[in-house]
Amino acid sequence: MSRPPANDEQISRFEFETQATSFDGRASLGPEVARAVARAIFERLALVDPDPLLEIGAGTGEIGVELASRTRGYIGIDGSQAMLDRFRARADPSAPMLRVADANQAWPVADASIRCVFLSRVLHLLNRDHVRDEVLRVAHPGGLGVIVGRRVRDADAPAARLRLKLRSILHDLGYQPRNPQEDGAALVESLRSSGATPIALEAVARRTLRTSYRIELDAWRFKGGIAGLSLPAEVREIVLSDLERWALAEVGALEAPVDAGESYVIEGALVGPPPS
Repeated sequence: MSRPPANDEQISRFEFETQATSFDGRASLGPEVARAVARAIFERLALVDPDPLLEIGAGTGEIGVELASRTRGYIGIDGSQAMLDRFRARADPSAPMLRVADANQAWPVADASIRCVFLSRVLHLLNRDHVRDEVLRVAHPGGLGVIVGRRVRDADAPAARLRLKLRSILHDLGYQPRNPQEDGAALVESLRSSGATPIALEAVARRTLRTSYRIELDAWRFKGGIAGLSLPAEVREIVLSDLERWALAEVGALEAPVDAGESYVIEGALVGPPPS
């Protein structure tokens, strides 16, 4: 039996437009984590103001505002105007340079002009070969650092257990969900094959959240994409219903509060000369 097609390269712009007003409440990292991420990027790459830094998938600016506070060279791109409107609302209006753009197309920056490319929780939505090619195109002659960031939940956290089961359900239905860990490693390896030097995986922040299986399940029901896939509505409902039944059998009370630990990790590669 053939399965309905899924767009595994890019979740639709419309879905992110409709999520913009609630994105921070659902997916926020928190200000302490955002500051720690920005500090780690600048220290790891020895960046200084006004080094040009390009954030792919800038979203509502949770990390971008912190990055822009450290360099006047900050540029953020995102496919959603609504997301960038939220960014502008929280930022110094005179600081960030924000542009609506599809990161699976040519990035709206000049050749050989960028010292850092940062991608947080977005690489699984992009074509990795295109990202590699654009990184090499925009790399400054003095060197460029590519930093890929993502959340890593503890194995017993509701989101981690649900995601593991979700991937199993999708595989059983014939889909190939994308994995942020594999995407980051594959991009680093692709850049290494082009002469770049890998930046080792590092946890730069950690926190504990009060959540529940219900909260995590409801978040997926609201999201546009699941595991980097934009599924047909009927398949999406099957997947999420199966996932909820599994969770109910595993833990019983889906609303019961759970303390869940998670880390924010970065990895990447240096293109050209290392930081001085």
